[in-house]
Amino acid sequence: MKAFKEQGYPDEKYPRVKGGPFVEWTRAIKAEGPEPGCNFEEASRFTEVMLLGALAARFGGRIEWDAKTMQITNRPELNQYLKDPVREGWSYGEDLWSYFIISNSN
Repeated sequence: MKAFKEQGYPDEKYPRVKGGPFVEWTRAIKAEGPEPGCNFEEASRFTEVMLLGALAARFGGRIEWDAKTMQITNRPELNQYLKDPVREGWSYGEDLWSYFIISNSN
């Protein structure tokens, strides 16, 4: 702790957001500011790749992914692990899942 106090904070590498990231995100939703630095479209694709990598590591072998249909094409038996089972009474319907397929295809 002593060394940190003597050395101080590192130089700012990225501009700081006035009000913090939540304010930046809220302003972007309201179209009152620029796109937030935490780009969710980019983050969701990155997360998708990481989770598919975990699935490939767990079951071994190569996975061929069709992003438009959100399905594994070469090992269809693994598609069952792509969505969590929904408890009875909490169903959100397949129409919600189709929304993600449509929004992911552009």
